[in-house]
Amino acid sequence: MPTIHETKDKEEMWNYQPTCDLFLTTTNSTLNKSGELVMGRGHAYQVKHRLPWFATLAGYTLSQIWYKCSLRTGPKRLITTPKGTIYPGYGMIPKIAVYCNIGLFQVKRGWWEKGGNPQDQRTMLGAIRSSTYDLSIYAESGKEIHMPFPGIGNGELEESLVWDIVKDLPDNVNMWKLL
Repeated sequence: MPTIHETKDKEEMWNYQPTCDLFLTTTNSTLNKSGELVMGRGHAYQVKHRLPWFATLAGYTLSQIWYKCSLRTGPKRLITTPKGTIYPGYGMIPKIAVYCNIGLFQVKRGWWEKGGNPQDQRTMLGAIRSSTYDLSIYAESGKEIHMPFPGIGNGELEESLVWDIVKDLPDNVNMWKLL
């Protein structure tokens, strides 16, 4: 079972970033017109403002992964909307660069999706399920991992729905919730 930390201080989780093996941020999979990952709310917003280069590197990494998958399995359909281009279904990317211990944990496709909308909720829970599967494989190493509790902040999902998905992660996965 993952270790749950509750805090009133949204900055407290950052105390572990310099020393943990993997520091995940919860994100969507939408790139803006500049090719940056949209990181406008919650923990992703904190990452973008602490590390201004991160959104560009994350967008580039996501587009390259998508391109390489398309070469192996055939062309994939991107979803283009007025709000950005969606690269659906990337799951979890452990480390965005070799010199950085910050990775991505996908909780939704479009940045605008909310758990109160039944269609968005299904899509979001599917993304969290996929990301959790990827994380469970990575976490088998026993490495120390810190991340926000996925989908319950800006995603507005009910915690119990997400807990049913993440509850079997090992205790080296530390999830943070704001009180």
